[in-house]
Amino acid sequence: MTTPTAIATRLALGVIVFVLLAGPTPGAVGSCGEEAVDARAEQFCIDKKYYTCQRENGFGRDPTCEREAIFDNCLGHTFPAGCSPSERQTDACINALQQPSGIPTSAIVECQEATLCAPE
Repeated sequence: MTTPTAIATRLALGVIVFVLLAGPTPGAVGSCGEEAVDARAEQFCIDKKYYTCQRENGFGRDPTCEREAIFDNCLGHTFPAGCSPSERQTDACINALQQPSGIPTSAIVECQEATLCAPE
């Protein structure tokens, strides 16, 4: 017959083994060796125009900022020749646009072409 202590010990060891096997491995997401993924130009255009509009209207509800209205303007959008920013670079721009601040939209460094087109 197995004692409650023995069962608890086996259960604890099982949980520890599971945690060790299920945890992230070296080189997992977020590591320095992660390959950069190219951003999708149309989606970046939509997001950038949407959050720029929101920002310039004080983050209020403005019908001109609706994604459907912006979508048509970004259909077929591409990055300039020789420019292929990573998702990380475009995400930095979108994150900066979402933050209320006194900085004019045109002065946000993360959204400037020189920053977006610079190799990581």
